[in-house]
Amino acid sequence: MYTGALTAASNRARWQFSVELTDPATDLPVDLTGATIELAVRDQQSKQPLLTGTTGAEITIGTPATDGAFSVLFSRTVMATLADGMYDVGLRVTLASGADFQLFVGTLPVVDGIVGT
Repeated sequence: MYTGALTAASNRARWQFSVELTDPATDLPVDLTGATIELAVRDQQSKQPLLTGTTGAEITIGTPATDGAFSVLFSRTVMATLADGMYDVGLRVTLASGADFQLFVGTLPVVDGIVGT
């Protein structure tokens, strides 16, 4: 599991990033065929999830899935629901075999993009 801070995101633009998973034992890509990937962004005070994403919606597994890559995309409209501030983020992967792991737990700074409405 990785911990730390993600790069700042704007609440006036889409939030997009990509991940490539490799097995640390073999250094080969993780097969994401049939995997479920979940992400949550929550308020640090109330601990309530404000944004959630999953495969087939905000999270897209790359083609071929055996390459171990996926991307996350939250639209500008969805990001506009977040006030500027610091949020907790968690990302979990469940493989088709049933094996699951917490890939990331950390923080996301969201800044007010200022321009536009």
